[in-house]
Amino acid sequence: MTPPLDTFETQLLHELRATVQVGRPVDRRRRWRPVHWPQGVAAATVAVVCGAVAVVSLSTTPAFAVDARPGGIVEVEVNRLEDAAGLERALEEQGVAADVQYLGRQQKCAPGRYREAPVDLSYRSRSVYTLGGDGITVTLDRRDVAGGRTLVITAALTRDGSAGSIGIADGPVGPCRLVDDADGT
Repeated sequence: MTPPLDTFETQLLHELRATVQVGRPVDRRRRWRPVHWPQGVAAATVAVVCGAVAVVSLSTTPAFAVDARPGGIVEVEVNRLEDAAGLERALEEQGVAADVQYLGRQQKCAPGRYREAPVDLSYRSRSVYTLGGDGITVTLDRRDVAGGRTLVITAALTRDGSAGSIGIADGPVGPCRLVDDADGT
């Protein structure tokens, strides 16, 4: 089943139909007789329009979004594993130091590249991380990355979507030394 068209897509389809019907622009003063095209031409036209709609739809979703929320929360949503440096810059604009690595298929960073920050029990953190087939979402409590701490996101494509790790580093983050992730985790 095809999803409903938005206003732009509907207008584009109407203009295409008007042009295809008689090969010239629609004159609203005259009523045009429809031209009956062979089914193959009609199907090809529909396929081209649907393809154009799909390309427009795919290109409108950004690779990531970073939004500041009230109460010291930063929301991060990654839709595609693209532009890791751009995500780092967007987080930096929100005052969050980050190390983001998007790896090749079935790869991961070797363990030991950073020391995990200890849990601060002086407050109740509201940070939540999700990484899976639908992408990455992070609800980050700014207090968790205070004092020189760094948000570390590492992700790769797997058989089931995406996998990786999200953590908070206490101190420097070393370079990612790639290793195979044969089991896809």
